Amino acid sequence: MKNIIIICMMLFSVIVFAEDNPSIRIRPASIIFTEAKQHQQLQQILLIKNAGNGMLNITLRSSCECLKITPATSTISPGNVQEIIVKLDTRDYIGKITEYVFIDSNDPMNPHVTVAVESKISGHSKSLDTYKMPHTNKGVPVYITIFSTPNCKYCQGLKSRIIPKIGKKYKANIKIKEYFANKPEVYEQLLLLEKKVGIKSTEFPVLFVGEHMLGGKKQINLQLENKIKQCISCGGCKWISIKEVSAVPVQERIDSIKIIPIIVAGLLDGINPCAFASAVFFLSYLVLIGHNRKKILISGIIFTTAVFLTYLLIGLGIIHVLWTLNFKPIRYLIAALTMALGVISLIDCWNIKHGKENMLIKLPSIYKAKIQKCIDYGIQKGYILSALILGFLISIFEFACTGQIYVPTLMYMAQIPQLRITAFNYLVLYNLMFIFPLAVIFWLGYNGIKSKAFLQLLQKHLTVIKFIIAIFFFGMGVLLLRQEIITN
Repeated sequence: MKNIIIICMMLFSVIVFAEDNPSIRIRPASIIFTEAKQHQQLQQILLIKNAGNGMLNITLRSSCECLKITPATSTISPGNVQEIIVKLDTRDYIGKITEYVFIDSNDPMNPHVTVAVESKISGHSKSLDTYKMPHTNKGVPVYITIFSTPNCKYCQGLKSRIIPKIGKKYKANIKIKEYFANKPEVYEQLLLLEKKVGIKSTEFPVLFVGEHMLGGKKQINLQLENKIKQCISCGGCKWISIKEVSAVPVQERIDSIKIIPIIVAGLLDGINPCAFASAVFFLSYLVLIGHNRKKILISGIIFTTAVFLTYLLIGLGIIHVLWTLNFKPIRYLIAALTMALGVISLIDCWNIKHGKENMLIKLPSIYKAKIQKCIDYGIQKGYILSALILGFLISIFEFACTGQIYVPTLMYMAQIPQLRITAFNYLVLYNLMFIFPLAVIFWLGYNGIKSKAFLQLLQKHLTVIKFIIAIFFFGMGVLLLRQEIITN
């Protein structure tokens, strides 16, 4: 028992301190300047808050030298706010413009954030001399990759004047590919390429002559011609290999620690005495009416699948309601009830330890009777159809008990905005964990283990299960309260 308590306390620590990470919050989400004239200096304050519990390290860079950011790096303590001065120089612009501030941080949920900077500039445009890239396959091949942003004036000049002029001078066969880094997946690729070459540019555009990187207007103007000459002297250069670097989309890079409460909750819900006992009860009926091993296995698969789909649909409905309501008192109420369930579970644990069979958290007798009645009736309708219907009905009736773990977990998911994008995936993960113990029961039943043995196992470890569930309730309650506090 002592070892079990130690393990449970470690579990509690993992759940409670899963949030000991920095969490970035940015206001405003985008910067929109009013209409301005050329040669004006526009300025606005960008606020970056650390809403987490760890130190937040940020690095900022702009999409254009016309966009100045101060400071470019900062470390923000938990709960503090850093003011970032964003200045836009309009001298080279005409019409509607959009530039970008790229923010990299050690927030595991939002490592990269892009803030758009928009304005409309009135003035007179200048005509520029242009050179056309020669359409020929002659000359030494030089492949240039540019990471820029839409409407980058300097980038347009690079493609239409500067690079063609250099190509004409050295009779090189220059090919250009351009990618827009304001797209999250492209920015991820750029970061991985910078890591590959061992250099991180602080400015845009970022240009690769083969695998030689140049960053920012100043460095490109100074070194581009020399890099192209070097490439020609070596017999040419190929595209930098983007496909070899496997970029991970930002939305899929959810820190594994965030998933731990979901996995733990699903498994605990699966060994919850309510769900466990109902599955064993159904298995015992299959054996009692003389089903062979094949029918037991098929019934188990259908029953488990029906339970999975039913709980998945229930979860989707509840989390949609939680997102729609977004009502603070409800969130605090669920957190408080979760903590209260932790206390009640400890009382149940104490009662079981001292030989008292009456538990406070259990499936109401009326639902037990309905489940038994459903099994009695459904088992006569053919084992395939009955397993499907019973899986659905038992899930509905059991929810009065199993929902005590499910609902707080759904609330936890609803409080994390980033999980909305992949909420379905995490609901699937939870319910796979939930049905895992059920699948094990039917698999062991298929291999000849009797239902009585399962009930004895449950009874033997019921105190431990109740204690672990109590630890979970306390941990999840703390998580819900903490998440509610740091998001305000």
